[in-house]
Amino acid sequence: MASTDDERSLLRLLADFQRPVLSVSSGADQVTALLKKRIGERVKRASDIAPIVLVDGSRFSGIAATDATLLVDMMPKLPLLIATLLEFRRGSFSHLGQRAFEDGLAALRRVRLVFAAQIEVSIGDHTRSLPARSQGVLSVPDATFPTLVVAKGRQNLEWTTLDALAEPLMHLMGRSEIATEFRLAVTRMQSASVPIYDITHDDVANACEVSLDDVHTTARRIEASVTPLLERLYPFVALFAGPEAASSFDPETSGLSGESDIRHELALLTTQLPIGAAELLKCALDTSSVDDLRRRLEIPLEQLNATLQTLGRRYRPIDYTKQLADDFADHIRRHHDRILDRIRWARWDRFQALHPQPDWGALRDPTTITPDPGCGRTRDSLSAEEMDERVNAELQRLLGTAPPSTSSPLIPRAECAAANAHLVSTSIGRLGEIVRAWLAVLGQPVESPWTDPETARRTALNALDRAGALDFVRLDGDDLLQWLQALELWPADMPLSADPATLGLNASNLEAQRTEEAQRRADAARIRRIVYIDNQAFDLENGHNALVEALERSLEATPGVISTRNRYTPLQDVSQQSSGKGGSGGQSLGMARQPRLSDQQRDAIGFAGEWLAYRWLDRLHKEAFSPECWVSAYRELAFPGRGDDGLGWDFQVPSRRGPLLYEVKSSQSEGGQFELGETQVLAAQANARNGLWRLLVVTDVLNDNRKIRMLMNPFDPRARGQYIFVGQGLRLRYAPE
Repeated sequence: MASTDDERSLLRLLADFQRPVLSVSSGADQVTALLKKRIGERVKRASDIAPIVLVDGSRFSGIAATDATLLVDMMPKLPLLIATLLEFRRGSFSHLGQRAFEDGLAALRRVRLVFAAQIEVSIGDHTRSLPARSQGVLSVPDATFPTLVVAKGRQNLEWTTLDALAEPLMHLMGRSEIATEFRLAVTRMQSASVPIYDITHDDVANACEVSLDDVHTTARRIEASVTPLLERLYPFVALFAGPEAASSFDPETSGLSGESDIRHELALLTTQLPIGAAELLKCALDTSSVDDLRRRLEIPLEQLNATLQTLGRRYRPIDYTKQLADDFADHIRRHHDRILDRIRWARWDRFQALHPQPDWGALRDPTTITPDPGCGRTRDSLSAEEMDERVNAELQRLLGTAPPSTSSPLIPRAECAAANAHLVSTSIGRLGEIVRAWLAVLGQPVESPWTDPETARRTALNALDRAGALDFVRLDGDDLLQWLQALELWPADMPLSADPATLGLNASNLEAQRTEEAQRRADAARIRRIVYIDNQAFDLENGHNALVEALERSLEATPGVISTRNRYTPLQDVSQQSSGKGGSGGQSLGMARQPRLSDQQRDAIGFAGEWLAYRWLDRLHKEAFSPECWVSAYRELAFPGRGDDGLGWDFQVPSRRGPLLYEVKSSQSEGGQFELGETQVLAAQANARNGLWRLLVVTDVLNDNRKIRMLMNPFDPRARGQYIFVGQGLRLRYAPE
């Protein structure tokens, strides 16, 4: 017997174990008692069933998570995000009381996160892996150590992980009613490419659709609540007065219920405090973290960290490693020209001797010079002198010896590299022409990189850059030839000269090379405008009318493609698959890497997909459909009138429920993933629950294996688990059954 308030993951487990479940909206305990009288003790309340959780083969309970990472430590802005959702719930007209507000956040701060390779659950005599519908997340309730177990190899948070955590996390907090709002906020942040570990107040405001002032108000409410206030004060009272005197301020056990109680307790310790009790309380109220308060009180970081280590796992050491690394990186960037000069002076003899320097890229990279990793828990800042001392030590490590501090003036590295790159780019075409003519006269084959000007330019630039040849002085033509020879790019038997006469070449030899290069360029341009329709080459220079005729002929051979039924294509659950990098662009892309398309080819594929979708929709919607339903810019290639690619859909078909909105994604291959643009994301989100916004994915669009699949809106709750986000943008992967 289950209640609609019971944890959904538990109900999913019971269903997966094929336990019959009867759900009621209220009175579950009373209904259970009545059924027990009629049926017997076989009737059980769902909340009384305690599944045994196995994590990586071992039995797991909340107490096993004592040393696990706190969720809020991994994502410090999570309390602000959830508090904002609690404070400004849509459709809720009651203001959350301070005690309920604090209890919710206190519950959040207790939640641990455990990552596991395998999660299994036992109910009775049966043991099974976590069902796919759980999206790899299982909540383990515990009064002291509530835990979320996540089936994930890497111990890091991603937006997709946070989305899967939504329902079980809100259940652990006792706030299941905001799970949907939380998922929507997470989706908005992901679509806006917000860094998950660097959320700002602006990001929270946008995700929760509230004003920035609302977020600031919520942040102040969090900071003023009793539990966070005690969390800030407790370490300092322990530092000043000792752990025994500070015990009444312990957030876990304190009976202090308000500012007046805290003020009274501090007053009792006045003689042991470095400042007045009232001033200490004011400082704690005006700051938002233990470290903010430390800086206000001017307590050395090393001293406070020593105290924090005595207070248990609730307090982790304050670590400035990242900030010091950022400060050090800023110092390196400000002084990088001076540092590079010292490196160039140290390597001048190698450059003069035309010796390639394979480590030059690393030496030139400012991130190669690293800060001292061991001072982040004892220091919160470094002086310029200390950072310069570290730079000297790092340069000696990288170079094997201390570099000179002064020497002859050098042209700035960036100016030198730009001038030399220009020399290579403007010279290599002529050099390539001469090399190919010389080889042709001798009857020798032309080998890479001299096969074409672009390959020669790219190869020479990359090789010269890796060797450090571009970064010391401005090169001239002779210098360039010498470096090409040193890097074994110049043909081995060819004299080191760019003078045709010296090489025995005449005007006709060079003209023959120019004619050959012109033909090569023409062939390359033709390849960039060719598409293959049913394995037959079609030149897009013939125009869109000819393209439509070719598509018509192809469709006549496969008429069944536009007879696809009007239903959503079933998709596999892909929530457990890892998300990798996919392709880019507005059309859908296959899982395998596709050759880079020209704009002409990409437009042809996009138009072909929408043209096929037009034919399918015309057959499906009959009299409700007309050319005016095609609203994207591609309509202009088939019908008069303007189209708009900023709507968020390509076709708009009137219906009694409201306009049906179809977004088309096209692919030359079997598909498997696609990318949504900003307007498409907004349209899909706005229609997440009404079924009006749909995806039409046209795969193998130019051959007789083509298929049209209608996919559910990725933001529809029913589509959960059917897509995963790929890469950093809003690119999603799916897999037909």
